[in-house]
Amino acid sequence: MNPGARKVLGIDCGTAIVGWAVMTNKNNKLIHEACGDITTPKELDMHLRLKIIYEKLLEIIKKYLPEQLSEVAVEKIVKAVIEKADIKEFGRLMGEAMKELKGKADGKEVSEIVSELLAAS
Repeated sequence: MNPGARKVLGIDCGTAIVGWAVMTNKNNKLIHEACGDITTPKELDMHLRLKIIYEKLLEIIKKYLPEQLSEVAVEKIVKAVIEKADIKEFGRLMGEAMKELKGKADGKEVSEIVSELLAAS
């Protein structure tokens, strides 16, 4: 996924039919990726209907979730940012690192790596 792009999963809740859509918000423009519905048989008990909805939504999330970089790749990028910008302050370094890693890595993981690298220097 490109920097500045964000995926959105919209869900229209129900127990008989759940509608869903995946959109990408890129530069404040919504781009449709996919949509559909999850239909559950009305004769099933509620807990079984909810289980079907849960499992199908997990499949959708896994299919459309942006691919994340490995921890090794994130660490390599953070090291490059440290060298390039010569920043030793956590907040500023996080800001610069997230410019490179937005949409590619979880912020918590980046924060942990930044903290470790700063502590080691």
